[in-house]
Amino acid sequence: MSRELPADDGNPIEYYPQPVPLYENRLSIPFSIRFPAATAGAFLIGAALGVSHGGKTTGMRFRAENSHRFPTTSTGWYLYHKSKNYHMMLGGIKGGLKMGSKIGFWAGSFFIVEEAVDEWRGTKDFLSTVVAGMTIAAGFSGQPWNILPLYTAARIIRTGLYGGLTFGLAQDALGLARGRRLGYVDFLLGRGRDNSEMQELEGALITGRGTPEEQQGQLIPYSFRMLPPAHVEFLVSFFKVRTSKVEEWCDEEYIRMDGQKNYETNIDPLLDTLTSKDREKYQKKIKNMNNEKKTRKIVP
Repeated sequence: MSRELPADDGNPIEYYPQPVPLYENRLSIPFSIRFPAATAGAFLIGAALGVSHGGKTTGMRFRAENSHRFPTTSTGWYLYHKSKNYHMMLGGIKGGLKMGSKIGFWAGSFFIVEEAVDEWRGTKDFLSTVVAGMTIAAGFSGQPWNILPLYTAARIIRTGLYGGLTFGLAQDALGLARGRRLGYVDFLLGRGRDNSEMQELEGALITGRGTPEEQQGQLIPYSFRMLPPAHVEFLVSFFKVRTSKVEEWCDEEYIRMDGQKNYETNIDPLLDTLTSKDREKYQKKIKNMNNEKKTRKIVP
């Protein structure tokens, strides 16, 4: 396995864009899969409902249209029911396609609006889902060929609000369980994204661990799940990569724990890829973080 990290245009800290980790996506499913899957699922559900409703409606219509000429013989009744079944089957197919297309369209539109709001806001949480739910409800209520009364439209939009809130919070709960960080959760828990956690590193990411002979048997591979969130943010910020790249570094043992240094984080393989200039920047950043930590201990 090669220990050389990919670089772009000779800059050792610029890497090719990495795919977004699954837990960073809603429902842990990329949009390119989530959208067609949701649309297809909605179409199938709508088609099943449409077939049932369309078949029953067509059967009742056939009976009403022929109520004045019911057959009088067994052969006539046989042909009557045979013709009725054909009409019910055709009506069910038409109703299934019609209802499936409608529900699939609105479901797909919901996921498109949700994703668009996510991209515009730069974050994924329940607020985007609420906006999408209310937008689709308003669009459904204001169709030019079927404009609903104001009271009915308000009730449908309110239903979209509640549905979007419920679905959005459910997605957030699943994402949080899978490791995705949420801005409002960090705010409620006092874990702001203002680099305050990175300042608590206090030199945990350091260089100069001695010779390989001295390190042999003392460096323990770091799993991505064990890596503190502050360390992940620091690596993402300094090396300008995504969290998926940090996870890859953990798998390739570029990030280890040093058993001789109270299990501090060791990233020597990463630092070896830096130029002397970038290494100086790294050392300066670590020094500044340590100075700020000491200052906070003196100044309340």
